[in-house]
Amino acid sequence: MAQEWPEPQPQERGGRRGRFTWPVVVGVALIAFGIGSIGAGSSGDTGEADRLRRELDDVRAQLTALQEQAGAPQAQLAQRQAQLDARSAELDQRQAQLDQRQAAVTQQEGVAEQSQFSDGVYAVGPDIVPGTYRTDGGGDLCYWARLSGPERQIIQNGIGAGPQIVEARAGELIESQRCGTWQRR
Repeated sequence: MAQEWPEPQPQERGGRRGRFTWPVVVGVALIAFGIGSIGAGSSGDTGEADRLRRELDDVRAQLTALQEQAGAPQAQLAQRQAQLDARSAELDQRQAQLDQRQAAVTQQEGVAEQSQFSDGVYAVGPDIVPGTYRTDGGGDLCYWARLSGPERQIIQNGIGAGPQIVEARAGELIESQRCGTWQRR
């Protein structure tokens, strides 16, 4: 018995086989051309590669020089910042000293304010500092009195024109009328 072979069928144009054949051929040709040009460039064109290496070395040298130039201002900025920080610390210290002085002056002003008075009634201790006070007699018929605490009993008083003197003692009250300003001596 003889084996029967199938009859060849006519292929349609643009069938599967024909569609993929020409791109494969073109791709293989391009790859072969690319490999050929790479091989030709590496073996025959060492002068171009050397030139590119020298150019790369020049660019690297320029980059290093620029980095060094950029580093100088950074160092100057760091030095200036250190100077500013030191100056700021010095100013902070001076401010602390000024704050202490201001507190002392404010305290002295408080004492000075408590070391003088004019017309009115003042508690010796809370309002004015105990001590001897004198007025220059700026008012006519100056009246003053030392009074005991809350009862306001007269301990001593005076009336007159011209300078007056009074001894203010802790726990007492001092009353003044038309005497001007009393100053602690």
